Amino acid sequence: MYQINHPIENKTANKLANKLANKSLLIESQIKFASKPKFVFLKKIFIFAGILKKVLSFVLTFLLLFSIPLKSVHAQIISEENNQPELSNDVKEKAQEDYLEEPESEENSKTSFQLDTVFSVNNFLLSVKQPFTSEPSIVNFNRFRGDITLANSWLKFHLIADNENYVSQNEILYLPQSGNTLPVGLHTDVVSKNQGDQKWANRFYLYRLYSKAEIFNSTLSLGLQRVPFGVGRIWTPTDTFNPLNTVSLEPSEREGVLGANWTAHFGEFTRIMAVTAADENWDAGKSAIHIKSFILNIDMGATYVYSKDFQMVGYELESNFFKTGAEIRSEGGYFFDIKDQVSILTTEPQRDFFKGIIGLDRSFGDKFVAAVEFLYNGGGDTDKKNYPIFPKDPLLFGNLGRDYLGGSLSYLATALLTFSVAATVNVNDGSYFLGPSGAYSLSDNGTLSLGALYFGGDGSTEYGDADPSYFIRLDWFF
Repeated sequence: MYQINHPIENKTANKLANKLANKSLLIESQIKFASKPKFVFLKKIFIFAGILKKVLSFVLTFLLLFSIPLKSVHAQIISEENNQPELSNDVKEKAQEDYLEEPESEENSKTSFQLDTVFSVNNFLLSVKQPFTSEPSIVNFNRFRGDITLANSWLKFHLIADNENYVSQNEILYLPQSGNTLPVGLHTDVVSKNQGDQKWANRFYLYRLYSKAEIFNSTLSLGLQRVPFGVGRIWTPTDTFNPLNTVSLEPSEREGVLGANWTAHFGEFTRIMAVTAADENWDAGKSAIHIKSFILNIDMGATYVYSKDFQMVGYELESNFFKTGAEIRSEGGYFFDIKDQVSILTTEPQRDFFKGIIGLDRSFGDKFVAAVEFLYNGGGDTDKKNYPIFPKDPLLFGNLGRDYLGGSLSYLATALLTFSVAATVNVNDGSYFLGPSGAYSLSDNGTLSLGALYFGGDGSTEYGDADPSYFIRLDWFF
């Protein structure tokens, strides 16, 4: 998937150009893309197979030790019908997205597969400014997506593939993925060329490709997938696999990880998740253990993440806020044993730090839904003079500041028209982000949206130097 470079990244690029001007270094905007597949691709697969072997050994050992009669994972989806306490939004969302639906016929479901296909076209018409020059530019970005699922009662195969292209009259903006951490060979190279006065680029991209199997009271997913961590609406500090970037053009688009995800369910509300993911070199780059349960009317969880660059221990909590009708949530993680650096321009080691959020969200009737969150980022700084240039991992160790306040509001004007706005404020330097948008349902298969990404603040602040962007978006499903 393409993700249009955020204006904040353009700002940091400008700062870098100014700092290195005296050294006569020329920085040009370019397209970042995965390296071209090599003939060693098959050897890398065997390396990754070794990683999966360790996970499968752990799974089989666990099942032998704890193979006691437990209810099927489907009970979590239909618990409301059995008058069980309602699951949290996080558990219900995962159940609706990932778990297989209960078949109508048990006999047929054991052998027959059902094929579901959804195709979509997403078109963006963007008004942005070029990095370094700040010249206005009109960008036409298109994505054709195929979503194919083949499943029966216990086994599921899921493929999501994109073909993306970009057209502009100015120089090509560089369009990186959210993390650029997937193993080499999962994407085709970006093909770009000039057509008259227009610049053009195209790429094929695998967004999801995995299998999911039910084994007794557990599920095992193998392949390119999203690993769900965290309960935050605006920030997800404990999600080190697929971190949320609220100020991007498409916050819901999260690059997946290539790995194995084993989840075991105990009773109605307790689950244990073990995850391992490959890095860009096909090594075991990151692994995690996550435990979540429902205790004393509180959804609570604990997480441990180990990677070659850092370790993290974290928590997450969700509960009703007394009898106000609101839900309160909190999550946080302590990052330690950090081997990475703050910036690509320095050798200063990153100190250990805590990063966490607390927030509330509530619906008001059938029209309004509101959320507010406070973020404490121990990896940031209270003085803008100490902000690093080009942080090595801005989604994991950023934002740049120490304290943030964010919120969102959605208003259902009619059955077809929705307005929403998201906002983020850096409390330390006073800069802010504002993202208003409106969406109109053209039909059951189409939506037209208008929106903007607006930034404000003094110079040299986190958001103050960023340029605004405006967009028109058309989504069509068939």
